[in-house]
Amino acid sequence: MRLLALVLLLPLCGCLGYSTYYKPGTPLREAETLETECEVSALRKAPVQIVRDVTPIYGKDKKGRTRIIGYDYDEYDVNAGLRARVTRQCMQRQGFERVSIPVCDSEALDARGYSVVRGTPPLDESICTMRTKQGRVLLRMGPG
Repeated sequence: MRLLALVLLLPLCGCLGYSTYYKPGTPLREAETLETECEVSALRKAPVQIVRDVTPIYGKDKKGRTRIIGYDYDEYDVNAGLRARVTRQCMQRQGFERVSIPVCDSEALDARGYSVVRGTPPLDESICTMRTKQGRVLLRMGPG
C-alpha cells in the first residue's frame, strides 16, 4: 500500500501518469499479458450484461396538462464493476499492485539527465515512463 501511495504522490510532472499493474522484478510486458489473462477470466466469471433503462420525460401539453413527451434511454453493463474487481483481485493474488507511473517530462529529462532502467525496480520518485516504438520504457531521472 505504501508503494501505491508513493507512486500516486510523485511530484515529477504535472501530467497524467501511466496506470498499470506493477510488481518489482516483473517486466512490464509480462504484467500486461497477465492482466489480459485476468481480464479474460473475469469476463468468463462476470459476462457482459447490458441493461436498458427507460425514463419518461414529462412536459406540458397545449392545455397545460402534464404528459409524457418522450423517453430517455440509458444502457449500461451491470457487471462492469464486478469484472473490474475480479481482475484486480486476480492481479493482486499474483503480487501486483495498481500504480500510476508519471510520464517523463522532456524538459526535466533535458535538464537533469536520465538513464534507461533495466527490469522493474522498486518504484521511487526518480522513476518515470515514456512510450517508444517498442513499447513502454522506464527511465530514472538524474545522472546515469
